[in-house]
Amino acid sequence: MNSMEQKEKINALYSQPHESLFKLATNVKTPAIIYDYHGMKDVVNRIQDDLSLVENAKLNIAVKATHTPHLLELYASWGLGCDVASIGEYRLAKKAGFQEITTTSPAYKKEDMEEFQCEDITIDLDSISQIKLYGSEFPNTEIGLRIRVPLPEELESEATFGRDSRFGVDILNSDLPEVLEEYGLSVTRLHVHTGQMTPESLIYKAKYLLAIAEEFPNVHTIDYGGGLFHFYIDRTKTRHYLTLLNELILDWQNIHNRQIHTRFEPGGALLAGCGYLITSIVSKEYNDFFSSEILTVDSSAWNLAPWHKPQVISLNTDTLRTENFLIAGNTLYEGDFFGKDINGKMMSFELPENIVVGGYLLFTASGAYTMTNSRLFNRIPLPEEYLLKGEELVKIVRGHGSE
Repeated sequence: MNSMEQKEKINALYSQPHESLFKLATNVKTPAIIYDYHGMKDVVNRIQDDLSLVENAKLNIAVKATHTPHLLELYASWGLGCDVASIGEYRLAKKAGFQEITTTSPAYKKEDMEEFQCEDITIDLDSISQIKLYGSEFPNTEIGLRIRVPLPEELESEATFGRDSRFGVDILNSDLPEVLEEYGLSVTRLHVHTGQMTPESLIYKAKYLLAIAEEFPNVHTIDYGGGLFHFYIDRTKTRHYLTLLNELILDWQNIHNRQIHTRFEPGGALLAGCGYLITSIVSKEYNDFFSSEILTVDSSAWNLAPWHKPQVISLNTDTLRTENFLIAGNTLYEGDFFGKDINGKMMSFELPENIVVGGYLLFTASGAYTMTNSRLFNRIPLPEEYLLKGEELVKIVRGHGSE
């Protein structure tokens, strides 16, 4: 391997967008979301390259991160599979052309189960009651199990969900083997998601799940879910731990004479950093209570991005003198502020002091969940969507492809 190839293997996960983004963004009607096509492809290529370190590993996308058909079609064309959390997401994924589709949800209705069964989609079930419902309708069939992993305290954080998760089956629940036997259900896949994953927690989960797989002779796949932002803080470290994962799996396979396939299904890590919300300032007023000037824009954090903690760039000003502003959305909801954390703490943004009404702002990290998490409070229209391909901006037709 030459030095250029080695350098590429340790590039950061995300690429910078083409500089044309900042000029083209000032020509769109706001609000709008611009997705960086080449950035999206770079992320896919890098994660797929990293997962090649693990035998029989594959990259899927969590469809909950984007419901834009054109983007889903791109991911399918790049060889990804996907995971869906509802019949509605399944229909989107099927139409987009994904060849591999998995599904898990805490609450399937009987008619959902029937459709998945007819479509030959194995369901990863989330609770004993869901297993009973499925088994009563479709005995002697295959299922997956979503497992609740009791992470040790040293691997827990505010961004993880282990013991405190409301999702997943407790593998030590004494009812589980009885229910599986009663309905003749064969477990073929183990599925987990524990919030943000770290390299260390990946290895813990792998050992935990491989131990479970020993007890289920028909398990052929382990899906580690997503939550890869923390996992990719240091890509070199990430690759090292994927190598360790591969060694664990190969040792397990040699002992048990069985093959295990591996899946990862990020959503935010694939797309969040490749999307940009473009919005314009409609009001600039000083507020005594907040002791700050508030910029109100023509989009809404409440409607689009209540989890969002972006960087913000002013597209119309170039002064070096800056000050801190609060940025508010355009709904009649008092808490409609960008960058507000789960405890209600306000985030201020450093922007040029001479910023004016009518100026354009670019919010980073807006590619994933912005549209799927959206609501129409006050009947405010959703942003238009665009794809940046090099120096060309292509409008995505709502519900279809690009124009």
